[in-house]
Amino acid sequence: MRRLGRTLLNTAAALSFLLGVAAAALWVRSHFVIDDFQRFGVIEGRLRERRVLSCVGAVAWAQDGPYVSSFREGLRVGEWRHRQYRTGGLSDGDTPAVFFVHQATRSQKAGFVLHLGSQDDGTWYATFMPNALVGLPYWTIALAFAALPAAQVRRLLRALRARRRRAEGRCPACGYDLRASPDRCPECGTFRPVAGTSG
Repeated sequence: MRRLGRTLLNTAAALSFLLGVAAAALWVRSHFVIDDFQRFGVIEGRLRERRVLSCVGAVAWAQDGPYVSSFREGLRVGEWRHRQYRTGGLSDGDTPAVFFVHQATRSQKAGFVLHLGSQDDGTWYATFMPNALVGLPYWTIALAFAALPAAQVRRLLRALRARRRRAEGRCPACGYDLRASPDRCPECGTFRPVAGTSG
């Protein structure tokens, strides 16, 4: 059972590491390309739009907006559509929601974005602002996924250090020389297993 738990933990750490690498790759990509995932749905009889955008080092989620009916462009209700924009090439001709999220994300420190309700700052795209906009920087996602692999690497290094200390006749916990007291460490009190016995 203990071996199974260790295997599952190692598998989770490996998966977390791969997801962290993917988040880091998307982090870099988002500074050059905006990925826009758009979906329309009907909630309580009203057409609503949801978007997930990756831009300027962050991933943002946006919902609704007064522009949904005029910017559907043939997208059927319930299906997702993916578009790409170059971050350096956005203009007044691009989808206003994408331009707004790009501007809002770029203006926020560290990539965190939170807009709720209508806000008009005088820019042309402010009237197209989604009712809800939440942005999370990719570095926080990569950091979160790196936590478990980092803990596993630390655990492995400690186990290797303890094994080396045992082979050298030192306390596996504190490294104290145990030649004078092989059964118990006088420094930290750690018991040393007798050779030939299993813990």
